[in-house]
Amino acid sequence: MKYGVTNKYTTGHFTLRDGFEIPEGTPVVWGESNCKGELFPYWTLPVEIAMQLSGNRHDSMHRFVVVHPDHVTGVKESV
Repeated sequence: MKYGVTNKYTTGHFTLRDGFEIPEGTPVVWGESNCKGELFPYWTLPVEIAMQLSGNRHDSMHRFVVVHPDHVTGVKESV
């Protein structure tokens, strides 16, 4: 997995009807496992952060919040 932070203010959502703010400096992760245990090849918010920012506990646990790669910096590989 890789870890980084957002480099600008952006928005996140679970569906097209629900949007929420993602501040600059928010931690993100690349390579979380999906429900089948397969690598999800996108930058996403960790579950806990998605819950905190969206106020939506259910969707945060069952859906990814994808962050555009141009909005990510400070990338570090896990060891």
